[in-house]
Amino acid sequence: KCDIMVSIDRDKKDDDKASGINAFVSTSKNIKSEYLGASIINELNGVSNYASTGVLHLGKSEDPDENYIENSKAKMPSCMLLLGSISSKDDNEKFDKYIDDYAEAIANGIDSAYYKICLSGETINQEDVNKLSENDFIEEKNSAEDEENKSNDESEASENSAEEEDKK
Repeated sequence: KCDIMVSIDRDKKDDDKASGINAFVSTSKNIKSEYLGASIINELNGVSNYASTGVLHLGKSEDPDENYIENSKAKMPSCMLLLGSISSKDDNEKFDKYIDDYAEAIANGIDSAYYKICLSGETINQEDVNKLSENDFIEEKNSAEDEENKSNDESEASENSAEEEDKK
């Protein structure tokens, strides 16, 4: 018996600008499938700036009301993972450059999802999926917060320096 199923493929878009990593789960709103997809995307988004385009979707890319066959026939939590578009030069270069990192990230995402879904005995809810999604862009958020804090610190230092000058 299989506990989870992940299908890994590449996308093909006619538009050369269409790119990015995507995970698709069944439209049946299976929370365990959503958690599996979000867990993998969360790990992939840590690989490179490119991977931060990773998005979790319901259905399939051509029609969000339909499912990929892998997801529609699966009797266990499943997701279809598309690692960029083969019609995008940028995606192909990044796929070649980061393939080992992607493999490790996918394995880590599957491992953490497998533990939560199959071993922990914990109930998975939408909040768990949302927490993973919130972490997708954590580096970018931290960078923006760091810049804001740095700017505030510089303003305070400038004000303190001006006050010191006034006291002299």
